[in-house]
Amino acid sequence: MKIYRPFEKEVPTEGVATLGFFDGVHIGHQTILQKVKEEAKTLNVEPLVLTLWPHPRIVLGKNADQLLLINTLDEKTSLIAHNGLEHFVVIPFTFQLAELSAEDFFKSYFVEWLKIKKLVVGYDHHIGKNGSGDFETMLRLGNRYGVLVEKIEAQTHEDISISSTKIRNLLSLGDVNKAHKYLGYNYFLSGIVEKGFQLGRKIGFPTANIKVLEKHKLIPADGVYAVKVLINGLILNGMLNIGYRPTISKDQHKTIEVNIFDFSSSIYGSTITLQFVSRIRNEMKFSGINELKQQLEQDRLKAKQILLSNSI
Repeated sequence: MKIYRPFEKEVPTEGVATLGFFDGVHIGHQTILQKVKEEAKTLNVEPLVLTLWPHPRIVLGKNADQLLLINTLDEKTSLIAHNGLEHFVVIPFTFQLAELSAEDFFKSYFVEWLKIKKLVVGYDHHIGKNGSGDFETMLRLGNRYGVLVEKIEAQTHEDISISSTKIRNLLSLGDVNKAHKYLGYNYFLSGIVEKGFQLGRKIGFPTANIKVLEKHKLIPADGVYAVKVLINGLILNGMLNIGYRPTISKDQHKTIEVNIFDFSSSIYGSTITLQFVSRIRNEMKFSGINELKQQLEQDRLKAKQILLSNSI
């Protein structure tokens, strides 16, 4: 994938474009991306994806500390590339950009710079200061400047419209199974393996402690999960705990720890990716270490069953 910044001369022009934040690159977004590819093929031009980064709330200070995102920019880039698009424009969101009117934005980016032939947008996308430019505005601007504009309606699952907000809510509740149905893939997060207190090793369940570097990356609800583990080119199975380890620690620091099945190599300092397959249970406080070990044995058995059925 080739990544461009605004007004670079090397970017493909006279193509078909879409613009959005695309958090999650979920099934609804994938429908838009597929439409962009189809239209570009029909017109024999290049498809192009434009996104904003960072999130406007971070720049404008609108409850930024509470902002949780499904994807980092690198994850989003990778997912868009996986959907078969090779040209990606990242527009830095700034105070100056936030002040542009819908027409100024449309004219500067789509007409004068990219000279696009067609724009494909989601049903709820807006452009311009305070989101003043809705689809009807873009349609009117397209007519004025000779750009076709098409809207993709909301996609649904079991008659429920799919949105990034709904997926974030599902993940915050730990419902990674339903989130998968909306995303079209297992939710995942990456981090660096760091040294912990090795308490798990002492009870027969060694874990890799994971530090997530992206401040706004959404961490699913506390609990135990069956996960796929990607590390050093390997795809392994494991069970993950998110929470405070109330049975063995009084520390109020939340941890993300994965017990990787049939694996004993040292991976401190390595980048690790966890794919959430299913939630097994809530985090619980047990009467002692023996009761905890018994539960972990049950968790491991259930995780292995889930991951085996998931691989068939």
